[in-house]
Parts: sequence; C-alpha cells; structure tokens
Amino acid sequence: MAQKTPSILIRTDGNNLIGLGHVYRCIALSQKLKKKGAKINFLVGSNPRIIKKLKTYGKCYISNNIEEDEIQLINKINPDIIFIDLLKKFFPYSNSYFKRIRKLTQLLVTIDFSGKEVIYADLSFYSLFKPKIKNSKKIFYGLKYAIIRDEFHLYRQKFFVKKNVKSILILQGGSDSNLISLNILNAINDFDNKISFTLIVGSEFKGWNQLNYFRKKIKNIKILHNVRNIFEIMVKNDIVISAAGNTLIESLYLGIPTIIVCAEKHELYIAKFVSEKNLAKNLGVGSNITKRKLLSTVENFIEDFQMRKNLNKKSKCEVDGKGVSRIANMVFKYYKNLRTND
Repeated sequence: MAQKTPSILIRTDGNNLIGLGHVYRCIALSQKLKKKGAKINFLVGSNPRIIKKLKTYGKCYISNNIEEDEIQLINKINPDIIFIDLLKKFFPYSNSYFKRIRKLTQLLVTIDFSGKEVIYADLSFYSLFKPKIKNSKKIFYGLKYAIIRDEFHLYRQKFFVKKNVKSILILQGGSDSNLISLNILNAINDFDNKISFTLIVGSEFKGWNQLNYFRKKIKNIKILHNVRNIFEIMVKNDIVISAAGNTLIESLYLGIPTIIVCAEKHELYIAKFVSEKNLAKNLGVGSNITKRKLLSTVENFIEDFQMRKNLNKKSKCEVDGKGVSRIANMVFKYYKNLRTND
C-alpha cells in the first residue's frame, strides 16, 4: 500500500509575554517534516508578525484562543498528526481539549509541554527539562532532542575559545517582557571599556525609551534590533549572557561559554537543568540578580580561560544539533506503523 503524505498541524504561538522561541523552533521542525514529504499547517493566535513569518513555511490558521472554537477548527483542518509546542502557563486549555483533539488525529505529539495533559499524547519530547511523568515508553528526554535551526549548522565550526575576551553578547529573547536587558546594561555601565558589548532585542521588545538612555551612556555598547543573522553575530562574541530559552540552547550548540540570566521565573527549571550538567553558569532570574553578582561572574569568565574551554567542549558534546531529525524520524516511523496496522 502506498504511503499517504501526512497532513501535519503545528499548534504554537509567540508574543511579548512568551517570546518567539517556540515559533522559531517550530519553523525548524516544519522544514524537516516538509523535506520528509509532509504537508505543513500552523495554528497560532492573531499576532500579525508571526502569521506573516509562518506563511512562508506552510498554511496558517488563526485561533481566537477560545477552546471550543479551536477544537472545531482542528476538526475542519483534519490533520493526520498534531504537534503542540506551547508554554502550559499561557495555554490554559482544559483536560477535555487534549482528550478531544486526540480523537481528531492519528498522532498527537507534544514538545517541552509541562502540563499533565501529555498523558493524551502518543509521543512527548523534552529537551529543556526533566518530565514529571517517568517510566513511560512514549516520553523522550534529553538535550539530544533540542531543536536547532538549520542556519546554525554552518557556524558551529567558526567559533573558537580565545584566551583574551574582547566581546560579550547579551540575549534576552525576542520580547524581554520584564526588561531584564536593562538590568544587565545597568550592571555593565561601569565595566572595563576594553570589552565591547552587543545587545540584540527582538520585534516584540517594548523598552526603547530606557534603552536609548543606555545607548547614550555606555560608549562600548552596540544595540541591534530584530536581526536575521543572529548566528553570525553569536560566533563573533567570546561570551554570551542569555535567557534560558532557545538562545541558550543555540549558544550551547555553538560552544559559546554562557552565563544564564533568566528573563522569567518559568525559565528557572531550564536554567537548572543546564547548569546541573555544568554546561553554563546559572545566576537565576534577572530581576533578583545584584549588580555585584553579575559583574563578578562576568569577570570570572573573562579571567578563567580553562573554564571557558571546558564549557565549550561539554556543551558541544551535549547539544549535537540532530534533535530535529531525531524527532521527525521517530514521528514518521510511529505514523508509518499506525498506517501499516490499519
């Protein structure tokens, strides 16, 4: 029997509260699935920037975030496989939602979803934290499932740990809703001007008035907005100060020594997961970090060349960039077995 090309629906979202990390990794996932022959559909909220971006990679449906309406829309789309990549905190749909959409598809897959509703999923992948459900054959856990965008693969061999640190990159996600970037800039205000700093902010950033103040005050700071070539910029820096999201995992993949400053409280479990493996230094939530603690950590990173080399080696070993292929291959294998048994 000829294999049917699966229709896939990816439910994700992004805004100034949750950032854009889920959207970007779903784009990477969609590209891999499309190469394997899948028809790609996205289901997102009404953010026009995200809708415009996703339309490049597949058909885009808009949810009004009303549970019953969304279930009816999914029924109309009639996908063979559904992926859910959302923060549970900002996706408060009921247990019934998951139970019902499972009946509307052949295969339900979740990615880094922390809610108990994963019991309805056929496959659940966790790359950023330890799942609460254990000893299940449908749970797959570890940084080997981290989704890295294709663009980063060309730059992995271009980063080298140098003895003398000259530049530091600050990444607090596409939204930085708590304006942690400003806390970091305040801390580095009196730093040695032999070190240059680059701050990248995304399309959802709202703190431009305060940012312009630091732009004038700090001579050795470069502020970039909504860049497309972030991978090129990352490998040109010696240290990254990153939130605990996608940029953290991308920094680890490139092997850049990283200091974690969480943008939100919910990022703490990701930061802890990574720091327990000794892949980065975790300072906690940015709003709680003192200026002295941040500066002393940065100074320690600058001075300890061997530590930075160790972080480079460990992180590149743990995050190999093949996570998206592992997920796609496993999902297609599972789907093929379902079709064979029908």
